[in-house]
Amino acid sequence: MGSGPIEPELLRALLTAKPDDRFRIIVHLREQADPQAVVAGALNATEARFRVVETLQATAARSQASLQAYLAGAHSTGAVHSYTPFWVINGIAVHADRDAVFALAARPEVATVRLDHYRQWVANQPTNQLTNQPTTEWGVARIRADDVWYTLHVSGTGAV
Repeated sequence: MGSGPIEPELLRALLTAKPDDRFRIIVHLREQADPQAVVAGALNATEARFRVVETLQATAARSQASLQAYLAGAHSTGAVHSYTPFWVINGIAVHADRDAVFALAARPEVATVRLDHYRQWVANQPTNQLTNQPTTEWGVARIRADDVWYTLHVSGTGAV
């Protein structure tokens, strides 16, 4: 099996994997939008942002279609546990077995396959369980900014 676009760290893990091991990976597609070309001629920043988002979403929808169809089939057989498409990077996060990772890497629309170095920086608990801090404004708690403040000790103080 050739490695193709598989990053070396992932390839080492795949070659030493047990048959039932699963891997969390990010699949990056070859086709990428050119934001600079899209914003040329925009009348203002709002229109430029709209054009960039629209182009990124259209590029991802077009280039990910056949890959998502493959993933849906592989999901039904159990080779792929889950997958989540991302239009901003034109990539897909996939949780799959070893053979499915090799099959993904062999597809012509795939540029690179990397390990997903997922990190959960803030626990999925309400803030009041994390600390004994006073109750915060509802909007702050809703976006979990207080979790970031107290868990990572980042408050944004002094930021403009």
